[in-house]
Amino acid sequence: MNRVSLAPVSEELSNEESCSKKAQTWTNWLRNHFPQLFHKKSDLKILLSVLGCPLFPVSVDSLLPISQVSSSAQYIIHHFTAATGCRRLEGEVKNMYATGTVAMAMVGDPAGVPQKGCFVIWQMVPDKWLIELAVAGHKVVAGSDGNLAWRHTPWLGAHAAKGGGLDPLAISKVFSFAQYMGEKHISGVDCFVLKLSAEHGDLAERSDTTAEMIKHVSVGYFSQRSGLLVYLEDSYLTRIQTPGCHPTYWETTMSTKVDDYRPVEGMMIAHSGQSSVVITRFGDNLRAGHGVTRMEESYSIDDLAFNLFTVSYLSIASMAASTASANLHGRVAIVTGASRGIGREMAIHLRSLGAKLVINYTSSSTQADLLASELNAKATAEALPIAVAVKADVSNPDDVRSLFDRAEQEFGTPAHILINCAGVSDPKYPAVADTTVEDWDAMFNVNARGAFLTCREAANRLARGGGGRIVLISTSVVGAALPGYAAYAASKAAVEMMGKIVAKELKGSGITVNCVAPGPVATELFFAGKSEEMVQRLVDACPMGRLGQPNDIAQITGFLVSDAGQWVNGQVIRVNGGFVI
Repeated sequence: MNRVSLAPVSEELSNEESCSKKAQTWTNWLRNHFPQLFHKKSDLKILLSVLGCPLFPVSVDSLLPISQVSSSAQYIIHHFTAATGCRRLEGEVKNMYATGTVAMAMVGDPAGVPQKGCFVIWQMVPDKWLIELAVAGHKVVAGSDGNLAWRHTPWLGAHAAKGGGLDPLAISKVFSFAQYMGEKHISGVDCFVLKLSAEHGDLAERSDTTAEMIKHVSVGYFSQRSGLLVYLEDSYLTRIQTPGCHPTYWETTMSTKVDDYRPVEGMMIAHSGQSSVVITRFGDNLRAGHGVTRMEESYSIDDLAFNLFTVSYLSIASMAASTASANLHGRVAIVTGASRGIGREMAIHLRSLGAKLVINYTSSSTQADLLASELNAKATAEALPIAVAVKADVSNPDDVRSLFDRAEQEFGTPAHILINCAGVSDPKYPAVADTTVEDWDAMFNVNARGAFLTCREAANRLARGGGGRIVLISTSVVGAALPGYAAYAASKAAVEMMGKIVAKELKGSGITVNCVAPGPVATELFFAGKSEEMVQRLVDACPMGRLGQPNDIAQITGFLVSDAGQWVNGQVIRVNGGFVI
C-alpha cells in the first residue's frame, strides 16, 4: 500500500493563559485544514484523511539502477526484483489498470461502523498514475503527472502532496539504499528487515512554521524464502509548538500486511492487504494526557490488467474518473414505489451500480419481496442483505420515518440516496369540472404530500459531506398541459417547485435535489384507462416515435445520484424523447 505523511489528527489542547492567543493560531490551522476532526460524527473523514490515497514520501528520481548489487540491502532487493518480475515494468509494461474493494474502521469505538467502498487505479509506467477511492458516499482522488503529485478530498479540495506511489519497481528502487537491520519473524514468515529514513532536507520540506517533521522511517520486511515484500511499517513524528507554549508531539505508525501474491502476466502482484494505524498525541499541554486513535483497513484487488492498447495518460484519467464516479458501492438508496414500473427499474439499475437498497411498497408485498430476493440472490462477495422490502405509506409521517429507520437498522449507516417514485394518477382523466374533491385530495395526498414527507425526512437524515442525493419523480405533463391531467399535473408541479427550494435550503450539506419528469413511459400506470387510439396519439407526438421504457428513466436517475451528477442541483430534467420541449 502507498503511504503519505499527514498533519496530526486534532486533539483539544489545554492552553495556559499566557499562551492562549498563540495556541489559537495552531487551532485555527487545524480547523482550516482538518475541519472534520472537530466534530464527533467524523470517523469516515478521519479514516479517509489518513488511509485514503496516501503517498510514499521518498523520491526515486536520483536512485541508481536496480541491477547494481553492492550491499546486503541491494542483494535482498535483487532477490525481490527477481521474485516479482518487476523489471518488466521498465520494458514491456506500458500501463496498468486495477479495481478492488476496501473496508475501513475506527478501532475501540463502540459506535464505530466499518465503512466499505471500492477503488480504481490507472498507471502509465513509470510515474504517471491516478487513483479514485469511493467509500460510503465520499470520494478521494490522488494522482501524479510524473512531476507533481496531488490529492483531492471533498472537505479539503485539491492540494499538492509530497511523494509517489509504491509499485514493485518503486519499492525496489527506494529500498535498494536502505539500511539492513537483520532478520525478524513476522506474520509467520522469516524476513530480512530493511530500514529507510527520510533525509533532513525531505523533513524540512514537509515542515512549516507551525509543525516540524522530526523523523520519518519506513521499514520493509522481505521474505527470506520467496523474496517478496510481506510487511511494511511507516512511522513519523511531528512536533507542534507555538512560541511561549509547551510543545505537542504527534506520532503516526502505520503497519501493512501485504498478502495473496498471484502471477499476472509474468509478474507477482499482491492482491490483498490489511493495515493498522496508531496515532499518539503527547505533550505537557494535553488536558487528558496521552491520546491514542486506532484505525484499521483491508483491501483486495478484483481485477488487474497490463498494456491496455490505445490508452494515453489523459484517456486513462478520464476512464478512471468515469468508472469511479458512476459507482455507488457503499451507498444506501431508498426507492419509494419500487415494487413495479419505473421504481422497480430504478432499484435494479442502482443495484447494478453497487448501491444497497430499501425497496418500498404500499400494499401488496409480493412483487417487492420477489425483487429483493432476486437482487440478494445475485450478490456474491457482499454481506447480505443488499436489498430489503419495506412497507410504508409515503403520505403517513410515521411510516416515512420508519422507512429511514429501517435503512439504518439494516445497513448500519444513514441512507445516502432518496428516490421518491411513489405516485398515483386518475385513470378516468376527468376535466376539472368533473373532478371531485375526494379525487383531488387523493392525488395530492400521495403525489405532493408524499413527496414532502419523504423529502423532509431525507433533508434531516441523509448522510452529509458529499454523496447525498434526493430525486423526486415528476411528469412532463406539467409542461404539456394535457386536458384530463389537471389534478395530476398540479400535484407534480408542486413537487417540482418544492424540489428547487429544498436544493437551496440544503446549501452546504453536500446533498443535491433534482426532479426527473418522465414523458409517456410504457408502465402499468401509463396504460391504465387509455384506449389504443390515445396511446397511439401520444406515440405520434414523440419525435422518437416510441414510448419510453422504464430503463430510459432509470439511467438518467442513476447519473444524477452518482458522483458524476454532483454539479446538477435544483433542476427539473424532462426525459421524454422530445414529447415536451
